[in-house]
Amino acid sequence: MITLKDYMFENPSLGDNEALYMSSRCSAIFYHMSELNKDREDLFKNLNKLQTQFSEMSLMLTMKVLPDESEEELYQKTSNTINDMIDEYIELSNKHYKNTGSYLTDSMMNDIEICSSIMR
Repeated sequence: MITLKDYMFENPSLGDNEALYMSSRCSAIFYHMSELNKDREDLFKNLNKLQTQFSEMSLMLTMKVLPDESEEELYQKTSNTINDMIDEYIELSNKHYKNTGSYLTDSMMNDIEICSSIMR
């Protein structure tokens, strides 16, 4: 999985498709982070809120990119895209955990920083 920093470098003019990818990735990383922090109520709540905001942004951008799709298809495409990205983050985390005892890679931390800066 390409880091968001590298993605932004490779796609300097962020159009709708690039913004859709970014918002979906941010939704995925914040979902993953919220699941890793379920026992910390305030943090879980904040991460879940960010995940929801990015999911809504992804849905709006999907509607813009695919204006002829039905509402049901738009929801499904958005959900599938984000879920696939969540699965990739989980796979990376599990591999990293086996090697280091930590779930978060440096690239994940950088993705979180970028996504956090988007919502500021």
